[in-house]
Amino acid sequence: MAMYLIVLLAALARKDYATAWFFASALCTISALLRRIGSCRVVLYDDFLLTENPIRTYSIPYTDIRDVEATSTGGLRIETRNKKEVHPFAFGGSMLDNLFKTSEKAASDIKNRKDARRPSPPKQEVSHTQHFRRCRSADSLLIISAISAVAGLVTKII
Repeated sequence: MAMYLIVLLAALARKDYATAWFFASALCTISALLRRIGSCRVVLYDDFLLTENPIRTYSIPYTDIRDVEATSTGGLRIETRNKKEVHPFAFGGSMLDNLFKTSEKAASDIKNRKDARRPSPPKQEVSHTQHFRRCRSADSLLIISAISAVAGLVTKII
């Protein structure tokens, strides 16, 4: 972070405002990307599982889960009754997972919740939903990034 500040201050010291705006735009874009990736999660609610990936959010009722397993690379795979697979980005696999076995623990917790809710004959078909994930902090940074880029263009032209 200090390096970004030094480059920004150097551009401002040279009165190179266009570069400063473009640099601010790039910094906001990188921060938005890191925010989206860093805020991925899997939440176990009473009746359903919520998986927030960088772009999409999945809500999967436990009764709709067919299988859950930890992959050999440390990831997590959730298969629904209609054979769609969801791969939570929060469990994308890492070298640390080989040590702490977090994917295996998550798979075990999900299986326990799934087994505790044996599907009774449903009155209506319940299936998982997916939609675009809103992340206000990351989306705000992208808006600021676009404004900064436009300001840089205007400054360059003038």
